[in-house]
Amino acid sequence: MSQALIFDFDGTIADTFDLSLQIGRGILDSLKLHHLSEETIVHFRNRPFRETIRNLKIPLHKLPRLLIRVRRGIHDHIDEIKPFDGIRDMLLDLKSHSTFMGIVTSNSEENVNRFLDRFDLRIFNSGAYSSAIRGKASKMRRLIRKNNLAKETTIYIGDTTDDIDACRKVGIKVAAVTWGYNTREVLEQSKPDFLIERVEDLSRLVFP
Repeated sequence: MSQALIFDFDGTIADTFDLSLQIGRGILDSLKLHHLSEETIVHFRNRPFRETIRNLKIPLHKLPRLLIRVRRGIHDHIDEIKPFDGIRDMLLDLKSHSTFMGIVTSNSEENVNRFLDRFDLRIFNSGAYSSAIRGKASKMRRLIRKNNLAKETTIYIGDTTDDIDACRKVGIKVAAVTWGYNTREVLEQSKPDFLIERVEDLSRLVFP
């Protein structure tokens, strides 16, 4: 049965972790909110993202502005961001064996499109761009309705436990990749439908 595939961007297609960390560290240090030590980072990667935000004790009213600053930082360095090894060729292969390919991400449309243009990856049928505060579930639902996708044949590919939770709310399957933000151990505990440890294993989504 043909699948519709919806991809996360950061940590799934684009290797943005180090850049996002550098930007986030600078912002938090400048505001004297928190210092991200290496030990703290390792700890947070084994926790859901929303729990991390709570543990950082960032006032909620400051969070939207901080996330905008992170996006702007990524925008300023977008030409330094690269796809994960092998992901470009895999996406092109999946495109030829899928009925639909989309993107749902908390990054901005402008950042994503600049990246896709740079690596000649304008292969996605549609995209939705969400606030990291509100989560991705509503954007997933809207993308599915807009493109008349069948939930039973739609798979979202992401890198966090929050992605897994959003897919559960929407009622679609989820593939969690282990090369992004959350570690294999914490992803496995959330019981995704697929746990993907190598880029080449993404082919399992269309060739079980």
